[in-house]
Amino acid sequence: MKPAKVSFYSLRREIDELSLDPVAKLGLRLAFLSIGFQLIILALVWHRLPPETPLLYSRAYGQAQLVNSWWLWVLPVIALVTELISIRLAAKTGVENRLWSQLLSWIGAISAIMSLTTLARIILLVI
Repeated sequence: MKPAKVSFYSLRREIDELSLDPVAKLGLRLAFLSIGFQLIILALVWHRLPPETPLLYSRAYGQAQLVNSWWLWVLPVIALVTELISIRLAAKTGVENRLWSQLLSWIGAISAIMSLTTLARIILLVI
């Protein structure tokens, strides 16, 4: 089995196919808007952030939770990767099962929204 080539053209075609469904289209819009807001928020407040910010909340309280501020860029990157994976999977199953493609597009949207709220809470905490 030959692996499929991934390019921006194929990704755009998959997004266009998913956009034909109104439910999946709303999920795609919310996901890309929240990823865009994350990038804009980070760019606007970057100069006001302290050198270390709390990100690792599963660790013990205090110094163990702090990481370099550059690690905040991981949140929009993870949201984008999750959205791209869900788009690829939804496009593969879109023809066969519409509900599954809608769920996958909304999984990407919900993860992007959760990433946005996490980033906003961290920034509000440190500024």
